Amino acid sequence: MPVELEVREVTAGYPRVPVLRGISLEVSAGRLTGLIGSNGAGKSTLFDVVCGRLRPSHGRVLLGGREVTRAATHRRARLGLGRTYQRLEVFGSLSVAENLLVAARAAGSGDPAQAVADTLRRLGLADFAAYPAGKLPTGVARLVEIARALAGGARVLLLDEPSSGMGTGELAEFAATLRALRADGLALLMIEHDLDLVAEVCDEVYELREGLARPAGLSPAA
Repeated sequence: MPVELEVREVTAGYPRVPVLRGISLEVSAGRLTGLIGSNGAGKSTLFDVVCGRLRPSHGRVLLGGREVTRAATHRRARLGLGRTYQRLEVFGSLSVAENLLVAARAAGSGDPAQAVADTLRRLGLADFAAYPAGKLPTGVARLVEIARALAGGARVLLLDEPSSGMGTGELAEFAATLRALRADGLALLMIEHDLDLVAEVCDEVYELREGLARPAGLSPAA
């Protein structure tokens, strides 16, 4: 499967305090890569570099083989990059369908209404289409975040602690959703503290420590 995301020798952080020191990793289509590490290890900093919120002092970021190291955030989104956040970020006053419609319209291609309908079915959210997003259970709201990225045309998806706040039953359903997205050919990079979930669904796992990414000693998903 083609490599959709490449991070090459990236160094980044804040003035005189580099957080990442020559990070390299890649994520291919149809693969789910886990990213673990202690708080402050630089996981969210790496996501900020990939998304364009933080410019690295050294190194390169490529999406689908295209150089995007200095590209704006919206440009990367147009090239198929989507992201969710540890803290839920849905438009609470809008319905689920309206949340997706905002993203589909921003993508600027195809039929936004059809993209919304297709994505609702894909994520099993059709029954929640008219429901206010701000009143959803945590597990469903997490799916809405993912659905919004997909409605916007994401092919590479960055998931920042997506299991936060989920109960046991929700986690089992979420694991099945991740497998389905992987089977659909998405390239997924996931920050996650639930190591059982990581070991269950990820194809490979990196641990961030001392500014470097090393293969983690976790058994990959079958």
